[in-house]
Amino acid sequence: MDDLKGRLRISEDNLKEINDFLLRKDNPLVNGLLEIVDKYGGVEEINRKARENRKIENLMGRLRKKNSPCVKDLEWLNKQRNTEAFISIPDYRR
Repeated sequence: MDDLKGRLRISEDNLKEINDFLLRKDNPLVNGLLEIVDKYGGVEEINRKARENRKIENLMGRLRKKNSPCVKDLEWLNKQRNTEAFISIPDYRR
């Protein structure tokens, strides 16, 4: 296993080449990516939006807006969870 892990090592020379490529001022790939990140408010704003969008109430709101047939079942599951209707894994194992 250690031999396999050792094969994952990136030599310092190769790592320097990668860094030089990524940091090159005329790198269209990185420059294009940075333009997109900037367009959407920067890294912090993108991450804030992602955190907000993965909240259950926001996910459920989007499903309701789409009139998803899953909403009723998900609401039932949520209610069951909140009333502790499900057995825990440790209880199940006992």
